[in-house]
Amino acid sequence: MVFQVGLLRGINNSGLLVLREEGETTEDILKVSPKEFLMRWVNYHLEKAGCSRGIRNFATDIQDSEAYSCLLEQIAPRESGVNSSIPLLEDDLTKRAEKMLQEAEKIDCRAFVSPGDVVKGNHKLNMAFVANLFKTYPALEPLTDPDIEEGIFVETREENTYRNWMNSMGIQPQVNYLYSDLNDGLVILKIYDIYNTARLCGLEEGCNKIRQVKRKL
Repeated sequence: MVFQVGLLRGINNSGLLVLREEGETTEDILKVSPKEFLMRWVNYHLEKAGCSRGIRNFATDIQDSEAYSCLLEQIAPRESGVNSSIPLLEDDLTKRAEKMLQEAEKIDCRAFVSPGDVVKGNHKLNMAFVANLFKTYPALEPLTDPDIEEGIFVETREENTYRNWMNSMGIQPQVNYLYSDLNDGLVILKIYDIYNTARLCGLEEGCNKIRQVKRKL
């Protein structure tokens, strides 16, 4: 699983494996993007909470605060007093989002989003809100099967740097996992092509500057 450095620190590896879909191996879950992983985590808890719906994005699917309210009550410690029904009694979506965030505040997780961000479906800020919830209260029970392979690991800073460098070049599809996404060599070829193009442009720019200097002599 590729995450920003530190996101998975302190979380039991076998707990993460409960989010694998049917037929997936440990290697498969390592390739999942942070966005998809967080959606799996949300939907896992919504199902456990008996919620009748799931989410497929961090925009339109969370605008009514219903998924968030159910998620918060499911992951929060019982003694926190988080109650999903309080926000859902409010019909106005902005007021409902505010009440939902007040519930998040009970577990010190009111961060990154305002009621307006929730209602407008601000994708990036809502994803940050969920990532913070995941980091603070993952609520994933470790698997008890002794034969389960605990192959999840945290991306190192060096791996994160290399991956972000590749993605900064506009590589599509983006690199999520260095040790499988580079296997077919296509990403390497794309980077090589980008590098050569940039080098040639640099040479051409240098030649143009030389011509300009010559004209002035």
